[in-house]
Amino acid sequence: MKRAIAPVAAIIAAVMVFAIWIGNDRSAAERVFDRYSVENTSDDGLSLAFRYLQRTGHRATRLERTLHPRSAAANGVVFRLGTIRKPFDFEEAEEDDEKPQDKKRIAATKKLKRVSPLLTAEEEGWVRGGGRLVLGFDGESGPLDTRGVTLKSARKVFPQWPGVDTIALRDGRAFAAATLPAHMITLYEAANQTVIARQSIGAGDLIVIAVPDILQNAALGSGNHLELLTAMTGNRPVYFDETIHGLEHADGAVALLKEWGLGPFLLLAMGTGVLIVWRRAARIGAPEDDHRELRSDAVDLVASLGALYRKAMSDGDALTRYRETLVRSVAAHTGLRGDALQRRVSTITRGTTPAGETKLSAAAMRRHLETLNEGFRSLEGRRARRAPGEPNANHR
Repeated sequence: MKRAIAPVAAIIAAVMVFAIWIGNDRSAAERVFDRYSVENTSDDGLSLAFRYLQRTGHRATRLERTLHPRSAAANGVVFRLGTIRKPFDFEEAEEDDEKPQDKKRIAATKKLKRVSPLLTAEEEGWVRGGGRLVLGFDGESGPLDTRGVTLKSARKVFPQWPGVDTIALRDGRAFAAATLPAHMITLYEAANQTVIARQSIGAGDLIVIAVPDILQNAALGSGNHLELLTAMTGNRPVYFDETIHGLEHADGAVALLKEWGLGPFLLLAMGTGVLIVWRRAARIGAPEDDHRELRSDAVDLVASLGALYRKAMSDGDALTRYRETLVRSVAAHTGLRGDALQRRVSTITRGTTPAGETKLSAAAMRRHLETLNEGFRSLEGRRARRAPGEPNANHR
């Protein structure tokens, strides 16, 4: 056991040292977190945008769960910037394993991918309720294709967000017009190509950005990028979607039950439990007999030994053994031996229990047993009357 303590202590100490080292390493946030994450403090992160909104009075938080009407405020603004997976990407990985008869299904899947919606049903429900979802596609990722443009700035072509007429482009990129949904309206364009577009959906809207790098730490302070961020957020609650960066928080059991519409069931179950506790608190009628066996196992042991001795020996033998026990007790109490001991025992028992007597009548058996019991009682009385530490009579 002692040999195992040293390695375990060394491992624990090493883990603590590494934890302290990593926790105090200020550059860890620049290497650990993904690009476009609010936890990333490098030039590619969004930590400055996140902190700026918090410092200017916005309720800016991280969105670490799937976007739906109950995970964000109804009038909130959600920024989802970075590498957004294309819908049905898993179909492409399985294409090599498909059989020839499935070629038509693969072609149909590719067509479906080309016209796949930008929102899921739950996300669309949240947007329709008044939310604003800002999607920024990093490079070729996402369901909308992008292409490079040579201009280094984009100009506003739709009367929205006063004061932000142009934005500087770090990496000239725009959406391919064929991939934009039909109801998209171009807000900013460069070289006749859409850079930022908007689509109204119910009471909310969807905004897509081909150059989300304008909101990164390295570019936020130039080219009207900070003004654009402020215009898009307004006075609404702001959420930065971190689920695409792997920072996802799973809902608990209670949250899932509420989401499934089981809130009334939970209230009913709680009320039933309270009613049961209250009902059992008041007793009706006499209490039930709460009997518990309080006897020690020693009682059963003695009873078992008695039954065993009754079968193994006669009454006379048992009486003889009982008398021998009395003789040993008197010897221990008085220190006597030999004839003196036998005379003391005979005196205590009044000479009515001679040793070696095996065949006795029931009356004689009772008489001898009572005499031995009186001898034990007298012995115990003398022991109790003697003061503690007082020597036996024969030791004087």
